[in-house]
Amino acid sequence: MNRTTATASGINTAFTGIPLNYSDASELSEFYGTGRQSRIALTAQGKLANMTLTGHWEADWLSAGADSNNNQSNSYTMRQRVLYGEAKMNSGWDVSAGTGWDLVAETTQGLQRGTEILPATIDAQYEAGFAWTRQFSFRFTKNIGQHVFAGFSVENAETLNPGGQNLPSNVLIGSAGAGGGHFNAGANYSFNYAPDLVAKIAVEPGWVTGSSSASSAPSVTASIRRLARPIIQRRRRGRGRRLSRTARRQESDYLPEGAVWPGCGPLWFVDHRRHHLAPGWLDLAAAWLLGSRRYSAGSD
Repeated sequence: MNRTTATASGINTAFTGIPLNYSDASELSEFYGTGRQSRIALTAQGKLANMTLTGHWEADWLSAGADSNNNQSNSYTMRQRVLYGEAKMNSGWDVSAGTGWDLVAETTQGLQRGTEILPATIDAQYEAGFAWTRQFSFRFTKNIGQHVFAGFSVENAETLNPGGQNLPSNVLIGSAGAGGGHFNAGANYSFNYAPDLVAKIAVEPGWVTGSSSASSAPSVTASIRRLARPIIQRRRRGRGRRLSRTARRQESDYLPEGAVWPGCGPLWFVDHRRHHLAPGWLDLAAAWLLGSRRYSAGSD
């Protein structure tokens, strides 16, 4: 790890500790070789008749004991990073509990644990604007029709000491940890009245690319086709237009070329098999904006 300015930090960059220009530390660079972000992980999974059970554990060495240093022996301690159990029902319900990323963190697959979207950086402090915690939580989520996901989570709360001027002096939020209680005496611990309650809804409408088969097209496309079929048929009967072989092949799954949507004039759709695009609401919106002009999405 190499920095152009000195911060006396490990692989995590303390954003509040970056030196200002022209200060002594800003004129110095720093290098540390470290294996502390090396990670060990173990996943166990079993399937029952009506659910899938999963247990997941991750650990690394981004922790420091009271006398940890890298002067001679790199004497850093191992820490619990992620440890949770999960029961995923065939009915779409998902129940999990343990230490992990909170429900606020973004995910790639609904609200599924283990699919969190992390910033593409090696810095373990990630980047400003990335909202997350990694702590204890008890989570319930429901998969509603493969495109909508709802979740509710009970999570650990923590309040940092507020800063500013003219703050009330008779407000007690927390204190330093008690050594006898196995807390860090140099860290703040808030007296939490209740856990945090987090609710979240995620929607995946199917605006995806990269599919070359009709079977992977999202179900919203089938809904568009059912709505538009009578209009398509009326257009074909009214103008006596014969469909090409490609359009006839597409008719069972996609809106064929020359389809009409109310108030838009003719809508033109590309051959999605040739262009390898999975059709969805995005195609319809683009065609609506372009009105009666022919449009093409993608290239050979």
